[in-house]
Amino acid sequence: MAEPNLVLIGYRATGKTAVGEALARALSRPLVDLDEVLVAEAGCSIAEMVAKHGWEEFRRREKELVHRFGREQGRVLATGGGVVLDPENVQVLRENGIIIWLKAPPAVIRERLRQDRTTGEFRPSLTGADTLAEVEQVLTQREPLYRQAAQVVIDTSGLLSAGFFGSPPGGSPTGPPSVRSLTAVRPACPSLPRTLRRSWPGAVPECSPTPLPAGSRIRWKFSPECSKA
Repeated sequence: MAEPNLVLIGYRATGKTAVGEALARALSRPLVDLDEVLVAEAGCSIAEMVAKHGWEEFRRREKELVHRFGREQGRVLATGGGVVLDPENVQVLRENGIIIWLKAPPAVIRERLRQDRTTGEFRPSLTGADTLAEVEQVLTQREPLYRQAAQVVIDTSGLLSAGFFGSPPGGSPTGPPSVRSLTAVRPACPSLPRTLRRSWPGAVPECSPTPLPAGSRIRWKFSPECSKA
């Protein structure tokens, strides 16, 4: 029986591609980065597409990819930051997948965007304002949609210091840590697939270890110590 997809959602620079690559390696699954597929099929960058045809064309192509890959199984899907703007996208992704929201505070997101040399090419402005300046505004609009769609919530704030995004403070790049770097605050949940539980072994509950009711969201946190294991 095929495992459900692991679908990563979240704002720009919250780690969807980096975490997706780590998950895919740990679980021996194919990774599909929807933005990368979209760019490859369109033959131009996201910035060029938006400048020429507007965000409407991007969303149309994105929706096609969601329908194509969301109906398959056993994959890790890294989605674009605005995939949750269309409720139909969320519905399709949930049919065969567990939706995992990767989140980080605005200051962390801005720093990652500042470090990423591909920001201009892959992340054109969403509002007409500067890409860094608009982070709070867009997050305010999107966070309720991420929260509503998510079945698992992961705070990736600590990934900056572990080398997912450029160099850690005062050091040199260490390369992506293992998936074990992400540990569960409350790991027990009937709805969490076995393969995902296996990817974060030794999780220590921050609060009560009491199992959550079926259908509850799980909250995860980043533990820098685990990346040393």
